[in-house]
Amino acid sequence: RGVSLSLCCSCLLYPQLSKSVAMAALFLRGLLVFLFAQACLSEEAAKEFTFPTVDLEGVSIRGILGVDELLIVLNKWKQEGTELEQKKEKCQEIYDGLTKAADAPHDVFNGVRLFATLCKKALDAEGDAQVKALDIALGKREYLLKALKRVVEKAETVAEQMETNMKQMAEMEKAKAAQAAAAGAAGDSDDEDIDMDDDEDEDLDEEI
Repeated sequence: RGVSLSLCCSCLLYPQLSKSVAMAALFLRGLLVFLFAQACLSEEAAKEFTFPTVDLEGVSIRGILGVDELLIVLNKWKQEGTELEQKKEKCQEIYDGLTKAADAPHDVFNGVRLFATLCKKALDAEGDAQVKALDIALGKREYLLKALKRVVEKAETVAEQMETNMKQMAEMEKAKAAQAAAAGAAGDSDDEDIDMDDDEDEDLDEEI
């Protein structure tokens, strides 16, 4: 408030300085807006663009795309069910989840498609062959966990790459916002110049 009062007093005592003071004030306002936005975006980017580590029953892996489906599959796989229809339902849900995980844009979980294929073959079989195939497919849970352990490092690499890419996108958006703020400040300055020129013209007309 003290700075604003000093600026106002200067404008009253020295009218010829009013234009420069207004431009300086607009510049400072734009600078403060930019710095505040930069700080907020940097803080939010650091929080938002970080993949958490997820525990898949002893397998600690970064939570990239596909991990949620694997977590659901592993939980479903633990459910009890000895009836044929229960096994078929479980096998179908496991197939759907593993297929979705394998279809992620990255290829980290491409190997789980093998387990999905076993489930699909079991579902397509009939009679005694289906009962046997379902038991075989549903007995591969521990093998899935072993397969996931082998891709932990690959998932870490993909997570780091994705975090870097998203932070770069955030920086680009931040730069665009800064440019827009600077352009807005410049536009305000031009408008202020026009208004001041109009006031000066009116004063000259009155003097004449």
